[in-house]
Amino acid sequence: MNIATSGLYTAQSGLNVVSKNVANANTEGYVRLEQQQSNLNYGGINGGVTVDAIRRATNTFLEATALNANSAEAGASVKSQYLDSLQSIFGDPSEDTSIFSTLNNALASFETAASNPTSTIIKSQIIANLQSALSQLGQASQQIKNTQNQVDKDISSKVDTVNNLLKNIVEANSKVVSASITGDATGAQETLSGFINQLSDLVDINVDYGNDGSAKIYTTNGMFLAGTTASTLSYSSLDGNSDPSINIKITPNSTPMNIESSVQSGSLRGLLDLRNVDLPKISEAVNQFAGKYADAVNSVYNLNSTLPALSSTTGSDTGLLATDSLGFTGNTSIGIVDSSGTLVSKIAIDFDNLTMSVNGGAATSFANTVGGFTSALNTALGANGTASFANGKLSLTASTSGNGLVFDEPAAGGSLRGDKAFAHFFGLNNLISSTTPTSPASGIKGTDANGFTAGDTFTLALSDGNGKPLSTKTISIPSGTFDDIISAMNDNSTGFGIYGTFALNSDGSLKFTQSNGGTDYSFNMIDDSENRGTTSVSLGEMLGFSDEARNSIAQSLSVNSKIATNPSALALATTDLTSTNVGSIALGKSDSSGAQALFNASAVKLNFSTSPLSGSKSTMTLSDYMSSVAGDIGTRASNAETAATAAASFKTDAKTRLANTVGVNLDEELVKMTQFQQAYSASARMLKAADEMFQTLLDAAG
Repeated sequence: MNIATSGLYTAQSGLNVVSKNVANANTEGYVRLEQQQSNLNYGGINGGVTVDAIRRATNTFLEATALNANSAEAGASVKSQYLDSLQSIFGDPSEDTSIFSTLNNALASFETAASNPTSTIIKSQIIANLQSALSQLGQASQQIKNTQNQVDKDISSKVDTVNNLLKNIVEANSKVVSASITGDATGAQETLSGFINQLSDLVDINVDYGNDGSAKIYTTNGMFLAGTTASTLSYSSLDGNSDPSINIKITPNSTPMNIESSVQSGSLRGLLDLRNVDLPKISEAVNQFAGKYADAVNSVYNLNSTLPALSSTTGSDTGLLATDSLGFTGNTSIGIVDSSGTLVSKIAIDFDNLTMSVNGGAATSFANTVGGFTSALNTALGANGTASFANGKLSLTASTSGNGLVFDEPAAGGSLRGDKAFAHFFGLNNLISSTTPTSPASGIKGTDANGFTAGDTFTLALSDGNGKPLSTKTISIPSGTFDDIISAMNDNSTGFGIYGTFALNSDGSLKFTQSNGGTDYSFNMIDDSENRGTTSVSLGEMLGFSDEARNSIAQSLSVNSKIATNPSALALATTDLTSTNVGSIALGKSDSSGAQALFNASAVKLNFSTSPLSGSKSTMTLSDYMSSVAGDIGTRASNAETAATAAASFKTDAKTRLANTVGVNLDEELVKMTQFQQAYSASARMLKAADEMFQTLLDAAG
């Protein structure tokens, strides 16, 4: 009887296992169940059969391979999706509708005015083309920011998902242990496996299974995530007030540790790479190009003029104070012309010798400060005009109605401060306006008084090439010079001296040289200083390490409103003050030389820094840099797509190999079902035979 009943139970259990396997044959990720059974033996006598356990047919090696493949595919896929979407914003460089073609065509349209520089229709079209190009460039920059914000939100959301999964794993572990004690734990193990698979989409993990079927989860480099308890992840988002990073607390009372370097694959790694590497570099390239594009146009346009000429101008905010050293080299000229274009007055300025002369007269000296120069210029203008400097801006006015201002640079030995000539540096006649500095080359000297309020602070965060935070410092601005600020930044304790050295380039921009000789460190300005003196320029904007300013250049550009609303004011003529004497015509109404110079702006070689603080530079034309940016974005998207395709193929292969080993084979299950049916039938016949035997014995006894 015992042999028969144990056989019936074992066969019935086996049929239930086969039934579950067949029912889940097409369920993705399902691991087939196997019944383990053994003979019952009483004192050397066979007493039937028993079910020892029902286990999942796991393969630790293939499962680990599948989890790693899952993580790799998820990380590569999310990068590919974002970069492909971003690439579509810029369009195909070979198409006329791409942003780069639009920008190039905007400069090319100036050539249409070469033969008819007085046509208001042509000027209107030029302005429309330029405004459209700048708008498209600004939208692209905004799209990059939007993408960065979306990536940031995705990271935050996935951190929350990880935390929920870790809690679920702890609960599933508890159920697995309980079920292992009371009976069949395969259902709880299946649930646990599902949570582990979901987690591997987000983070690369190693799984350590205990004898009781529970699992301990670690990152692949050994950071504990979950077991009987769960670690907790937290994320500081890109809110501008803190350094964004993912931290982990192993226990509720433990000190948070940065976990980003421990996340080596999975969708979180893909998002972190986008946030830390790809998107910042794309944003940097696009906005640096925008600044150079504006500067290339303005460097030419500041020497252009209309007839009548510019009656007055107030330049852009340079961030300079009247007490700053003048800092220009070379020579420049300022002229006053009447309504017919006749030169009324000419002021030749020699910055090397700190002198100026009026109408070829004797040279007079001026002080080597912005204020000293402005005062001397005001004197030199005399009755023809005035000059003043306030709030970082230089203002010039022609006193006589109908008269106007013109600017000129010699063919060789022209003026220069930072990377701009005199009129361009002060923005006296810009075609493209900007609400943020287009270049970090302020021309400031380390010995200049810093002009900031002593005790004011700014905060910088230093990260390695993978975005791992290394140090965050809030630095107090000392009284004194810019060199004193640099020294505070280089302090080993309160600054970043143990990582490298800050220094001013000759053009006034800031660079950072790493102690280890590498170039992969990056700085994020969490909090900028107050503005310098009465200007609207902060320390980060002035020295070129304000992320917000540096990555907002493209969005800040627009056609000068005075010209946009009055196309006839578009200046397409130039003056030659070097060879023109007072009383001679210096400006012609039909002159189109300025239009041709603007057309040629895209072919002028410019210096582009490859990194805001690295100091490394490359020299190329706007057209070449446009192609370089387009190529870089395309290459990143293409490489990400290739990596995603390869990872998906590896994932499919790993899943196939795992499924072939632990999945359901219907032929094998049919054989098992037949065996269990036959065993059940045999046990039933034995039970019937035993019943008949007992009945016969009872009848005989009666």
